[in-house]
Amino acid sequence: MSELARRINTAPNVVANWIKGATPGLDYVVACASALNVSLEWLAAGIGKMRGDLPGGEFVALDYLAQSDPVGEVVYEAGRYAFRRSWIERIGDPQRFITTKMSSDAMAPVIQPGALLLVRVIGANQTETAVNEASPAYQITDERIPQHLQGVTVNEKLPADKNYLIRVAGRFLIRRLTIDENGDPLLVAINDAYQATKIHSTHSKRLRAIGPIVWWTHTEP
Repeated sequence: MSELARRINTAPNVVANWIKGATPGLDYVVACASALNVSLEWLAAGIGKMRGDLPGGEFVALDYLAQSDPVGEVVYEAGRYAFRRSWIERIGDPQRFITTKMSSDAMAPVIQPGALLLVRVIGANQTETAVNEASPAYQITDERIPQHLQGVTVNEKLPADKNYLIRVAGRFLIRRLTIDENGDPLLVAINDAYQATKIHSTHSKRLRAIGPIVWWTHTEP
């Protein structure tokens, strides 16, 4: 809320009032649409796509999702990092990617703290993982996070042996999803100082996979 307020030149409590149900004026709606890089029609009336077709050009701007210090405040910035469009389109739809940063040494030395990560988002309208997204667990949301980044249940139906951006009860972690000898999903860190997490059905409300990590930098950008 504070970041959006800064971008549209208003007070954080004004944005807080909108979230609670107050209606912003047209000037503010236009400013918010621009600051968040979303369709004005979608923001004002829920009509059409949240984001229209990305404009042409050599580069494409991707959104950024992270957690501030101290842990607890979600940071979401539209169009923060630019990637070469031709490369992004070779690996998928540009509108399905976001960026984030490695905030710990859990995946070191492969992924170093501060590394920029490229995440392919698993959205509610995508079926590539065959995850049962109609289950009650899928409806567990965090109002601080955009709807398309809420994630899906972490279970054995997700492709294994991939690094994922995981939301754990409001926090974000990077972990590798593997399958143990009993066929159960397991979240592991490369750094031995971090314990592995075996996935049980009781975890479905706490563990959400936002998407696999498809690329990362070796040093902090």
